[in-house]
This record gives sequence, structure tokens and C-alpha cells, in this order.
Amino acid sequence: EGEAEWRVLRFNDTTRQSVARIVDGKVDAKCLATEYLKTVAAVFAAVMGSRPLAPPIGSMPALCIGVGGGSMVMFLNTYFPELCVQSVEIDPVVVSAARLMGAVFDIIVADANEFVVGSDWDPPEDDVHHLPRLSNGSSPYEFVYIDAFDGDDCVPEDLCGEAFAGRLASEMSSTGTLIVNLHADDGNWEQTARVFRDAVGGVAFTCTCKTQGNVVLCCSRSLDALGQDLGSDQPDVAEALKRLCRSGASKTYFDRDLPFRCGERVTEGFSLVV
Repeated sequence: EGEAEWRVLRFNDTTRQSVARIVDGKVDAKCLATEYLKTVAAVFAAVMGSRPLAPPIGSMPALCIGVGGGSMVMFLNTYFPELCVQSVEIDPVVVSAARLMGAVFDIIVADANEFVVGSDWDPPEDDVHHLPRLSNGSSPYEFVYIDAFDGDDCVPEDLCGEAFAGRLASEMSSTGTLIVNLHADDGNWEQTARVFRDAVGGVAFTCTCKTQGNVVLCCSRSLDALGQDLGSDQPDVAEALKRLCRSGASKTYFDRDLPFRCGERVTEGFSLVV
């Protein structure tokens, strides 16, 4: 009592798919236990902090594909209340595990390929595992976050191909941002990054994690619009964008009192996708 414990979700004997900090029997929604999730949060902070105006609470539709134990969604709900997050997970067993981990938000059980097609998707009436689909009205997504891996710790092929990337891009707003968690030891991650960049447009960059072999991809139409102000005479556009992201991430860190610094995380291993 009064002390912290940790709950870990695994798909196999070696990989920790999710970690949650439990205090007094409840999940600490302000804690991201893994370094790569802190980097993901830093990218969210960079994009949000770079926007000129603070949007109203619940006004920005967002989609999270792959739930795991639910730590990232709970963190976003806590520190980014302007997001209206839909969470999609293909495996009902993972959803059950997420509930045991302490996830307290709605989770839609569906194949992401089918779900992102649009409003034509409806859960089967006889499937007790499906929850009612949340509604974000007619607005396209301002943020999409993909963190989906199979039992072999690989991104499913149907979630990183041109067809899926194109459908996803068509569901995003003109200022939308896509953030994807990838593994550096995956020999195809650079090609995957280019596929999403080509589909989403805008500017695309990656950053790395100091203590984990993860690569976080960001494809942002809103940063592209802001990047026009950098001018064509900049000697190093990548360096200018890096400074812009660091400034936005630091601003968000201070404005929202985030539990870890974000500026240096978003610039770790920073590289444009070319």
C-alpha cells in the first residue's frame, strides 16, 4: 500500500509490449515507463507546440492503431485534452489484457484496414468482443498514431504498405500528422517511412531513442505549412526544422508541466526522410 508496482504485457518470453506503473491499485496515467513512448510523446509535443493557436478541448480527432497495455492513450488523454482519441485494436485478447493492465478508455476491436475505410465499418451484431464505435463526427483525423506489432514483434505487412498508407492519408485533415513507432533492426523501416511520407505528404522526419532500438516517424502536414516560413534561402532546412521541433516540444513541456523533458528527445538522431 502506498508503493508502486509494475504490470507488464508480453506476447512472448523476451519482448515487453507494454509496461504500466500502478500506484494504490490504479494506473499512473502520467507515467510512460518505456523510453520509446517518451520519444513518441515528445513528437506529439513538438507538433502541438508548433501550432499557432491552442484548440478547444476535444476538438481534434485522433486515431491510435494498436493499444498494447494502453499507456500511451491514457497519457494523451491526460496531457492533451484537445484530442478526441479513438483506439483500435485487432485482437480481443490484447483488449482483455489492457483492461487488466488498467486501461479505462473505450477500445474498438477491429482490423485497422477495415476501420480506416470510413463510416461504412460496423461491428458484427453477434460479436460480443466488439465495442460501439466512437464518433468523431465528419471531421478527419488531426493525429494518427500507429504502434502495432505481431507476436514476432514485427509490424504487420498490411499496416505498412502503400494501399493502407493511402487510405489512412485520405482520412487525415489538411494539417494532419502521422506518428509511427518502428524498430531500427527492421531492415525495411526506411522503406516503410518513405511509403508513409509519400502518402501523407508534408514534411517527414525520424528520431531515435537513446536506450531502445526504436525509430519514431513523423509525417506532418501542419509542420510543412509552418516550414514554408523558413524560406528557401535556409542553408540547412533539416537543421531549421529540427530547431522548430525542439522549440515546439520545449514549449509544450513547460506549458503543460509534462513529467519529462521533450526538446532533447525529439532531436535525438533527428533526420529528414529522403
